[in-house]
Amino acid sequence: MLDQLGPAKLLSLEELTETTCKYMIHEDQGKEGHPNVPGSFFCGRDTIPKYSYCLYHMGLVWQPKGKKEDIVNKSDEVPEFIEKKIKSA
Repeated sequence: MLDQLGPAKLLSLEELTETTCKYMIHEDQGKEGHPNVPGSFFCGRDTIPKYSYCLYHMGLVWQPKGKKEDIVNKSDEVPEFIEKKIKSA
C-alpha cells in the first residue's frame, strides 16, 4: 500500500501547506518523529480532503468512537484493520 501512496516527502514546518500530511516521522524509520529530535520531518504526502493526514497516517491515528483498539501485528507493513477500512471505503 505504501508503494501506491508514494514516498513521504520529508517536509519542514515551513514547507507544509493545507494539503500536505502533517504526521511527524523520522528519517531513520527506527525512530519516532518529534519536533525536538533532529532528523524529524512531516510526511508531506497529499492529505485526505478535510483532514490533516494522508490515507496511511489517517489509518494509524483514526479510531471509531467507542471502538477498542484492534491488535496490530508490528511485522505487517499495513495493519489488517487499515486494509479493511480501505476496502470498505
